[in-house]
Amino acid sequence: MEQLAMPLQATAVAVNEEIVSRPSWETTVLSDGDRIALFQAIAGG
Repeated sequence: MEQLAMPLQATAVAVNEEIVSRPSWETTVLSDGDRIALFQAIAGG
């Protein structure tokens, strides 16, 4: 996410359509074929 310049405090991560909790980000093991989705919260009205 650092390479994408995404702010960590406003980002959610999902692996294979399952949300990964922030404390688990560093220990989550990825496998070939895993689908990763990054979501960034934005303000709007």
